[in-house]
Amino acid sequence: MRKTTTDDSCPPRSVSNDLRETTIVEIVVEKDANSLRFVPEQLKTEKICKQSVKKDGLLLKYVPEELRTEEICKIAVENNAEALQYVPEALRTEKICKIAMRQSKKFWEYVPTELKRTWGES
Repeated sequence: MRKTTTDDSCPPRSVSNDLRETTIVEIVVEKDANSLRFVPEQLKTEKICKQSVKKDGLLLKYVPEELRTEEICKIAVENNAEALQYVPEALRTEKICKIAMRQSKKFWEYVPTELKRTWGES
């Protein structure tokens, strides 16, 4: 007699390879955010990138440009002001730059010129 089990730890064969790979990447990145740098571009999702930059803002460097949303950039800069250098110019808003400047003025060079003028080049 054959014993049937419902083991949820193994994905069923009908689950696509992409979904399985993405799930594996999510688990790996959850355990070690730095592993984001080794994840193939096509497997990087907004969820995976977000969970990585929450743990280490400098990992924004490894987030594909198209996934660098205002939300992900804000999370990265809140975690580490130095991540401001990896925020696309168009997303270096007053809000994100102020978050960085509250942590450290040494990243002033990454603040857009227009904001520097507004703030008075201090």
